[in-house]
This record gives sequence, structure tokens and C-alpha cells, in this order.
Amino acid sequence: MLYAIIAAVVLVVLIFLYMLSRVVVVPSNLTGLVAGSTRNGEIKIIRPGGRDFVLPIIQSIQYLPFTQNTIGFQVTAEDENKINVNVSAVAAVKVGDSDEQVRAAAKRFLGKPNTDQAIADSARNALIGSLRSIIGHMTVTDLISDRDALQRNVFDDAKSIMANMGLEIDMLQVSEITDAGGYIESLGVPEQQRVEKDARIARANAEREAKDAEVTSRQQIAERERDLSLRQAQLKAETDKAQADADSAGPIARAAKEREIAIIGQEAAEAKAALTERELDSTVRKPADAARYQREQEAQASKTEALLRAQAEAERLQRRIETRTGTIARLFDAVCEVLLELGYLRPVDRGHPERELRVTGAGKVLARIYAERDLLIAECLRTGVFEDLSAAELAGALSACVYEPRLSAQSIGLPVAPGSRLGQCLRAQLGVSHRIHDLESLARIEASSGAEPALAGAVQAWCDGAQLADILDATELTAGDFVRWCKQLLDVVGQIASLSPPPDATPEQARAVTDLSMRAAEASLDLNRGVVSWSAV
Repeated sequence: MLYAIIAAVVLVVLIFLYMLSRVVVVPSNLTGLVAGSTRNGEIKIIRPGGRDFVLPIIQSIQYLPFTQNTIGFQVTAEDENKINVNVSAVAAVKVGDSDEQVRAAAKRFLGKPNTDQAIADSARNALIGSLRSIIGHMTVTDLISDRDALQRNVFDDAKSIMANMGLEIDMLQVSEITDAGGYIESLGVPEQQRVEKDARIARANAEREAKDAEVTSRQQIAERERDLSLRQAQLKAETDKAQADADSAGPIARAAKEREIAIIGQEAAEAKAALTERELDSTVRKPADAARYQREQEAQASKTEALLRAQAEAERLQRRIETRTGTIARLFDAVCEVLLELGYLRPVDRGHPERELRVTGAGKVLARIYAERDLLIAECLRTGVFEDLSAAELAGALSACVYEPRLSAQSIGLPVAPGSRLGQCLRAQLGVSHRIHDLESLARIEASSGAEPALAGAVQAWCDGAQLADILDATELTAGDFVRWCKQLLDVVGQIASLSPPPDATPEQARAVTDLSMRAAEASLDLNRGVVSWSAV
């Protein structure tokens, strides 16, 4: 009987200790998410530093980083005038504070091998896409002169994109803007030379006037010293004469002469004081006035410099406007015809389609895509070609919009089955390419590059986990070529991941765009691994 009681007590103690071990304390840098049986069926959120009881067997807990990630990134893109610029920036990103944001981040990132890296990669792709899009709508001059506007526009654009991922952007700072051709440096060379010339002239004038003032001051001092000497000699002669007269006169006459002598001495003292005042004016006040004048001239030279620089910039912009040719205008009109036919532009007045045009919702999506075959990608998105594809299949399909073979009939290997979803998607992409080429031919403009599906099978295999050696053995690609094309594909996939539904989209269209962006984000993580991730810039 005693042994039974002891055994029962031990069992109770063990059960108590086990239940106590199920009390989870969440670290201060993590957010706990409890999945399993909950009251409302939603994931329970435990804030950093909080604690809760996790039911054994039926509940499990996972952790989401709560710390802020500092992400550095660089984009090489063309501005509004097709000038290549390199822009480096840094941003601070973290998971949002609200329950909705935490659940959205958990849905997207939990289960990844490295959650921190997955968050950083998704945020970087969104930031790169936003920065590239904003650069394409600004000139180099705007980028340099109004960096705050660039930062503000990128921040606002990336903020809306990251909200769908459950992320928040706390800070974005553009650190450097350069170009390889020296265009930025050359912008200010003529103006700087002119400004420096004008500044040298202004300084020379100020120095000359200061020297003239000094010479004049010295001349005045010499003249006054000469006048003083003559006056002193005259006063001394008069004093000596008065003293002689006093010595020869009586007491009354002597007193009168002494009074006269005193008056003459006072006049001499007053004359000396006036001379001292004039010397002070010449030696102290005049040089001070000259120095002040020099400073005023230098300040005026600086103002002139700024004015000349602004005038030069205005003249440069005016010249650029005046040099636009009719050829560019005709090419612009032809491109607008193609975009009108495809539905990316629409006339404000349908009775006069040649007049003012307006960008449609599909056109706004096209503006967010930066790639050599941006129109092909946008048209595939608009027509639903990429729907119902897995992440690996989506990456393979997008490779057809990026890859350009060195030979016109190059065979890569790893063929795609025609009856598969990817095979059907590739055939649809070729059909979209032919339609675009027909419209470009009718508009009398050079045909754009079409879909090139040769790399699709290799990219799909890579995203499904195939080894690089196996892919290279089955294809004619080198490791360097495969990595290069994967890096270009990563950029396009990241842009698709950052897409948001247009304002005029229906609920079904909005859900389709959101689902596509999520699959693109997953494809980006699957693609950016191994040698591709290691060689990333």
C-alpha cells in the first residue's frame, strides 16, 4: 500500500513537471505563433517576452524574427532618357506589429530553411523593383538634384508592396548615385569653368579696389602730416614772437601776451587732436571698410556663381527639348498605336483617339516591369498565361521572357513535355509573341524579341532541387552562363513578386495578381540557392 502511494505521488510530480515544461517563454527578439487547437481556429500570437501554455501533442509553436533587418542593395537601371545609372541604397525592414501583419508574414515565411534570409530576400526584391521603376520615370538631373523625392517615392512604393508580405519599412536612404560613362560628372563642367572665371574676376576687382583704398589712405596721411608740420612751425614762430613781446612789455602787456600764448597753445592741441582723428580714420577705419567691401564682393561672386549655374542648367534643358526630332515623335506615336491596340492605353475622347491618351490599369502594371521583353511579360500577365503554375513552373515560364540564345537554333536539353502545364504555357507565350510582332509590323517599328523557351526545362529542374552538375551534364550550358541567366531571371521574378493589383481590378483579378506575386516570391527563393545565391552581388 505504501509503495502504491509513493508511486502515485511520483507520477503526479512528473505530470506537474511535464505540464510546467509546456509553458513557453518567447525571447525578446522573436514572436511566437501557436498552431493547433485554438478558440477561434486562428494562429495564436505570443508577443516578444510573453509566455503561454502550449498544449502537448495537439499544439505546436514556431517563431518569427521580430528584429529589424538592415538591407543594402544596388540597382543599375536606365533613367527617363535611357542613361544608365548606378544607385546604391540601404533600408531597414521588419515584420509588422499588427496581428494581421504577423499572420501574413507567418503564412509567407514560416517553414523556410532560413526565415531571416527569406524575409531579407523578399524585401530586397521588392525594394529593387520599386527603385528600378522610380528611376525609369526620372532623369539623371532629377536624381541628383532631388534625392529626397527619389527616396520618398521608392519608400511609398515599397511600403505598399511589403504590406502584402506582412513587412514594414522603417527607413530608406539612397547612399550613392553614379554612372559608368561619366555623364553625371560632365553635367557641371562648362558651368563650373564659367563660374570659376567669374569668381576670379570678382576677387581681382575686390583686391584692386582694396589696394586703391590703401594707397589713397596713405596719401591722405602724408598730406596731413605735412600740413601738421607746417602748422606746428607756424605756431612755434608765433609763440616765440609773442614771448619776446611779453618779455619787453610791462606786467599788463605780459599778462595779455601770456593769454594769447595760451590760446595759441590750445589751437595747437586741437589741431593735433584733429590730426590724430584723421590718422585713426586712415589707418583703422579705411582698411576695415576695404576688408568689408572685399567680403561683400566675394559674397556677390558666390551669388553670381549660383545664378550662372542655374542659368546654365536651364539652357541645357532647353537645348535638350529643342533637339528632339520628328523621328522620335513618329516612333513614339507608333509605340502608342501598339499599346492602344493591346489595351495598355486608351483615348480620353473615343471620337478622337489621336488626341490625349490615358494609361489603363494594365498599362500601370506594364510600367512596373523593367525587362528587355517587358511588353511580352505584361501581355502574358494580362491574358492569364501564368495562372495555375507552380513556383518552379512559373520560373521556367519567365525564363522564356529573359533567355537569349547565342545561336538562332541552339538546343539546351532537358525538354519540356508538350502536354505539361509548363509546355502549354510556353506555347501560349509563343502565340503572344507572334501577336505582338504582327502589331509591331503593322505599326512599322522594329520587332521586339520573342519568347525563347529553350532554358525553361533547366530552370524548372533547378527550382525543384536538381544539382548544378546534373543540369550542366544534360545541357550545353557552362556554369557561368547558367548563373548569369539565373541572375537576370531573379530580377524579373522579383519584379513579379512585387506587383500589386491595379486600382481598377476586379476582386477576382486582384486575387489572381496577389496569388501570382506569392508564387513569384516562392520561385525567387527556390531559384536563389547554391551557386546562384553565392555569386549574388
